Amino acid sequence: MPPWLPESGWLQVLPRGARDHPRELQEALFPHRLEHDPNDFEANLNLGAVMLSRLNPHSAVPALRVAVRTEPDRADARNMLGLVLASTGRAADAIEQFEAALKIEPQYVSARFDLANALVKAGRLNAAITNYRKVIAAFPEDPLPKQRLEEALAAQARQTSESLRH
Repeated sequence: MPPWLPESGWLQVLPRGARDHPRELQEALFPHRLEHDPNDFEANLNLGAVMLSRLNPHSAVPALRVAVRTEPDRADARNMLGLVLASTGRAADAIEQFEAALKIEPQYVSARFDLANALVKAGRLNAAITNYRKVIAAFPEDPLPKQRLEEALAAQARQTSESLRH
């Protein structure tokens, strides 16, 4: 029996009713698992996801760094770490994680979209536009990448216009 499982061998983690809160149950479970195995990939990845969903990205960084260190070839972990880093204002570090995720899994469209968003934040509009176009090619019906592409193209036009004035 895993050491983090109660002696009874039964742990209720699914909601039983309207008053049960699955996120809170998960949030309580993962740190307990990490007490027994600080390198537990799934616990670190899921704890990072819970912290991100609670809009607490700074708290998610350590857990996701452990997840990436434990299983560096998991594109999903690298993408989630990239999201967290981007939301804490660390665009360059985020770009590095998104690019690593895409190196592992080149067709990972979510990572490509997240990369494009981070590239915009970093002011690398040409690269962002290229990546938005690849996302649109994969999902032509999704309006959000099209909107972001239009915004990036407009920002690029403003940059060009400003550079011509100076």
